[in-house]
Amino acid sequence: MVLGSWFLVLGSWFLVLGSWFLVLGSWFLVLGSSGHPIFNFSMSQQ
Repeated sequence: MVLGSWFLVLGSWFLVLGSWFLVLGSWFLVLGSSGHPIFNFSMSQQ
């Protein structure tokens, strides 16, 4: 039973982290497609 509760806690944490990464990823996609200066600077540095 203890392992089951731990898996529930870990699963909920992964769900929260996954949703945050989805939000951040979509924001980076929007900024990159709109031609944000930050992305142009990072591309020119390479």
